[in-house]
Amino acid sequence: MLDAAIAFTAQTPIQASVRSIRRSALHAHPGVLEIIYVLDGRLTVDVSFEHFTLEAGDFLVVNHSDPHVMDADGDNVTAIIHIDLRSFLDVDPHLETVIFACESFDLARYCNEEGALRQLLLDLLSDCLRGPSALNEHTARLTRDLLTALVRSYGLENYYRRDREPTPAQRQVFHTMVGYLVDNVHRRDLLARLASRQNYSKSRASHLIKDVSAISFTDLVTYLRVSRAERLLLTTNATMLDIAAGCGFSDVKYLTRSFSDWFGQSPHQYRLGQRPLMTRSCDQSAVSTATVERLIDTHQRRDGGTISQPRLSITPLLLKNVGSRMQLFSVRPPEANLTPRQRLWHEQAAPAIRRRRDHLVPVEIDTSADPRSLAHALSSFDHLAASPCLVVRYTSATAVRDHLRTLHEGLRAIGRQPPPMWLVYSALRDRESVDELVAMAHAELAFDLQPILMP
Repeated sequence: MLDAAIAFTAQTPIQASVRSIRRSALHAHPGVLEIIYVLDGRLTVDVSFEHFTLEAGDFLVVNHSDPHVMDADGDNVTAIIHIDLRSFLDVDPHLETVIFACESFDLARYCNEEGALRQLLLDLLSDCLRGPSALNEHTARLTRDLLTALVRSYGLENYYRRDREPTPAQRQVFHTMVGYLVDNVHRRDLLARLASRQNYSKSRASHLIKDVSAISFTDLVTYLRVSRAERLLLTTNATMLDIAAGCGFSDVKYLTRSFSDWFGQSPHQYRLGQRPLMTRSCDQSAVSTATVERLIDTHQRRDGGTISQPRLSITPLLLKNVGSRMQLFSVRPPEANLTPRQRLWHEQAAPAIRRRRDHLVPVEIDTSADPRSLAHALSSFDHLAASPCLVVRYTSATAVRDHLRTLHEGLRAIGRQPPPMWLVYSALRDRESVDELVAMAHAELAFDLQPILMP
C-alpha cells in the first residue's frame, strides 16, 4: 500500500520523531506535509522524479501525497515532522493544493532564509519531542509561522519566478486555479474550462499563470498529469490506455512521452521498478534522547557564515527557464549580508577562479561544408582569448553518428586536433542514445564529446 496514515488527534495535529533510517518503503501521506531534517550523517530521498542527497543540516519539504522513499549507506540521525494540513487551513484556505518547493540548499539558500527556517524547524522539533502534553499554543504558533513562511515564499510560483513575489491577490487567484486543475486534471479542454470558471478569457487565464509562476499553462498541466499518472501506476493495475484517459492525455503515446520527460523512463518501466519498493521492509532504529538533544543544540548553534551556493533540482520546468536565468545557479548573498570571511573570498578567491576558466565560443557546424571552411573557422579563434567549441545537434542516432565521422575526417584533412565539442539534445528521453554516441565518439574517433541538455 502506498498511502501511510499518520495517527493525528484533534489535540496533536503535528507529530515529530527522530530515528536512524537505513531504508524505508515507498510511501506517501495524503493531507500531510512532511519535513525531513538530517541531524547527522547522510540520507538519500527520492521524491517522485527528484533525487536528493541530504547531509547534516539539510532539510526537505515533501508535499502531501507525493510518493517518496529513503535510503542510507551509513549511520544517520534524521528528524521527521508531520503536519496535518486540514488543521491549519486558517493559515491559508488553499493549503492542501499549494505545491511547495522548499529545500534548505535551494530556494531557501537563494533567498538567504536557510538559517531562519532551520531555527524555526529546530524550535518546532524540540517542542514536539517533549511529548503530546507539551504541544501547546507555542507549538501551534511555531507551526503557523512555518506554514505562513512556506506559503508566502516557497510555493511552486516562487521557485521559477525568483525575480519578484506575486501579490497576495495574485497568489490567491493562482492557488485557486491550481486547485481547480488538480481536481479536474483528467478532463480535456482544461484551459477553456478554467477560463470559464474564473470568468476570464483563455488568453488571460494562460497569461496569469505564466506571469505569476514563470510556468506556461501547458507545462503546469503536464506536470499535474504525470503526477496523477504516477499514483495510478503505483496504486492500480490499470492499463496504460486507461491511465492516459484518466489523466487527460489524448493517447498512450502522449502519456509515455510526457512521463519519460519527467521521470527518465517509460510508465511501464516505472511501475515495474517502483511497485516492489512499496512492500520492502523498513530498516530504522531509535536514537537516544541524549544524542538527539546534543545534535539539536549543535544545529541551533550552527555557524551561518559558511559560503554555500544553491543546489537546484533539475526538472523539465527548470530547464526551460535556465537559458535566460543562469544566475539561479550561482547566487551570492547581498553585499550587506557578507561576513568578513565571505567578503575576502569574493574579493580575492572568486576572481582568481574566474581567471582560470577557459572561455568557450559555441560554433554550430555543418558537415556538408568544405573542410577548408572549417579550418578557416577554427583558425579565426587563434588570436582570441577564447576557444571554439563545436556544437553538434542531436537529430537521430544514425544522423549524428554519420555527422561525427564526417567531422573526424574533416579535422584529419586540415591537420587540427579536435577542439571541445558539445552534443546538444532537447529531450530527456534521448539520453540513452546520446550516451551511446558519446561512448562511440570516444572509442572510435578519440572525441571528447560533452552531452548538453538544452530544451
